[in-house]
Amino acid sequence: MTPKWYQIAIAELGQQEIAGTAHNPRIVAYHQATGLRAQDDETPWCGAFVAWCLGTAGIPYDKASAASARSWLDWGRKLEHPTIGCVAVFWRGHRDGWQGHVGFYAGRDAQGRILVLGGNQGNAVSVRPYSADQLLGYRWPENVPLPPDIQPLRQSGVVQGSTVAAASGAAVIADNLPMLVSNLERADGHLEAGTLFGVAIGLLIIAGAGWALWQRIRAARELRDGVAR
Repeated sequence: MTPKWYQIAIAELGQQEIAGTAHNPRIVAYHQATGLRAQDDETPWCGAFVAWCLGTAGIPYDKASAASARSWLDWGRKLEHPTIGCVAVFWRGHRDGWQGHVGFYAGRDAQGRILVLGGNQGNAVSVRPYSADQLLGYRWPENVPLPPDIQPLRQSGVVQGSTVAAASGAAVIADNLPMLVSNLERADGHLEAGTLFGVAIGLLIIAGAGWALWQRIRAARELRDGVAR
């Protein structure tokens, strides 16, 4: 069974930073799941995303240190082999340094790199490959039974991951359907006004809604294609 926190993470695919002085309120909400409680979308937020997903799923964690990627090495129990949705911690800069990255294990790509579903990856919630040489460890919640599919790396839970990912495109559409309908209704109101300005605004709303939905579907497709390899 796919972990609840991983399903929550999939639904967040496509959330991204806003360029300039504005900040994505969703990313700011991720930050509130940590002791840092940053108020912008520029402060590194990979740890905040993991914390928010786990917290939303009702999984306990240390809020005070959650913003630090490497702090997740002290959370939960250590896994010798990964399973879909486990927390994966990587080093950045130097193995013995303080910098790191954290996200959820999503399988392996054709080159053997570790696929990670995480936040602050390309300034967005996305799926990205990371070198296995930079892995520091896999972790699993203490109070959650270990899944029966934990196997050696060469037989990791890629099939399970691809099944979840294949459904994620439909999930993204379903999750965003109310937003799309609302935007179309707003656009229709402007179009009915009949003025050139109203028509222009209506078309911009439609284009913006379509672009946002496409970004999330593309991110879900990236997860599907990458994990299924």
